[in-house]
Amino acid sequence: GFLIHRVLKKETLFSICRRYTVDINDVLELNHEANSGIKKGNELKIPVNDVNSVVSVAPPVNFSISKWKTHQVLIGETLYGVSKKYAVKIKSILDINDGLPEGLKAGQVINIPISLDEAKNKDESSVNDVINSWKPKMKGDNPFRAEYNVALALPLYSSRLGEDKLSSKEMRIQNVALSFYRGSFLAAQKLKEDGLSLNLHVLNITDDKEEVKLLASDEKLHQMDLFIGPFQKESLAKVIEIASGSDAHVVCPTPQSGKILLSNSHVSKVTPAGSTMMGEAGKYIAHLTANPNVILVTTKCLKDKRNIQVFKREYYSNLADSTEMEKRKLSEIEVDKLTVASLKAAMSDSRENILVMPSEEKISLGTLVNILPFISEDQNLTIYLTDKWIDNDYVDASVRNRFNVHIPSSFTNNYNSEEMIEFQKLYSVEYSEVIDEYSVLGHDIMLYYGRGLIDYGLDFPFYFGEMNTDDLVDLVFNFQAVGPDSGFENHGIHMLYFEDFELREKK
Repeated sequence: GFLIHRVLKKETLFSICRRYTVDINDVLELNHEANSGIKKGNELKIPVNDVNSVVSVAPPVNFSISKWKTHQVLIGETLYGVSKKYAVKIKSILDINDGLPEGLKAGQVINIPISLDEAKNKDESSVNDVINSWKPKMKGDNPFRAEYNVALALPLYSSRLGEDKLSSKEMRIQNVALSFYRGSFLAAQKLKEDGLSLNLHVLNITDDKEEVKLLASDEKLHQMDLFIGPFQKESLAKVIEIASGSDAHVVCPTPQSGKILLSNSHVSKVTPAGSTMMGEAGKYIAHLTANPNVILVTTKCLKDKRNIQVFKREYYSNLADSTEMEKRKLSEIEVDKLTVASLKAAMSDSRENILVMPSEEKISLGTLVNILPFISEDQNLTIYLTDKWIDNDYVDASVRNRFNVHIPSSFTNNYNSEEMIEFQKLYSVEYSEVIDEYSVLGHDIMLYYGRGLIDYGLDFPFYFGEMNTDDLVDLVFNFQAVGPDSGFENHGIHMLYFEDFELREKK
């Protein structure tokens, strides 16, 4: 459940927590002796047992390596080019060069995470093992194929089309799958125009237990280079198992537990977990330049605990320094003690007030909604909620508008945007139907991963950070590995807010 970090010269507890993006209080809880200070050589336990968290540090900092290879930047050279030259990850170069805040400049000398000390070969081997465990497995010298087999694994219930046996739930799932297929097919046509030689296999894969048992015997599945889907838990787990044999990549397009990513480096999850979105909200608020007064409403609900933890961790780890951390410390109020008086006492008269409630429970949100009428408009309060409440009438429209409610979301659902209007025209001509979020989801997933195949072949997961996002209709992709030898979760979100009774997006 934790890494061991050996403290280096000049490192502080604050800098270590920023490096690993963990809450300083979590580190102190595991290392009581650190309350009295740390010094070079001390070993600290760093918590990394959370499936949805990302350790954003290159693991080599845990090893006693005295020096790194250096590289002098050439004119026109890019980070991508340097990383390819030395076969190391861009992020590991950034981590040992303080993030290169000004980018690369010709003549600049930077460190490359490759040890030159032959006396430490054993350590170097260990370092390389750890670094490589955070990379997808490369496909060899030539990851490109003349033709790619891509499977759309969808619950179409095709064997029962035209029957009246489908339940209302199955009919809803089927309609979602059809929308997803149509959007994917339009993207596949675009990819073929861009030069991708693509064999698109549409597989009917539902969560029927008997069908799931038969999957392993289907030879077609063992010949795929990329799976998009299935949608449902049991069939998805089976496809992940099958794909691991051929090292094919599996895209999980629908909300699923982050556990599917553990020890499955060939899997990526497109829809961020609720806690991931609240973590991104924490980053967003931490980077606001207006120095707001942030109030966090906590609950004892187990479902909310993860949202609260990740929000706090990302908020604090993204503040610039310890001085700013103290100045912008969160004011926390337990929902059971949330009253008009306690809220007013936590608010500032001179700064913008931001209230964050990472709860998915109606009863908790109801407590907040009931006291909001007693907060005057001149008290400058903005509210941040989870994406559960984006289309929910539980929060009155006038409340959303008056308090400028902000919500992190993987979709904008803004059908008036230029991208959506263009996609609607194309979709309408082809299918005489109206687009929905699933047709958009299918289109953007197929286009993003297909462009990855064009540019990087089967090694595309290694280049998630550089992949082409042109022509996407609505999705934001920002994949991050959840741990060594594990898969990738999308951290790409839109920050939405209500203004003039409309849902808008922060740019």
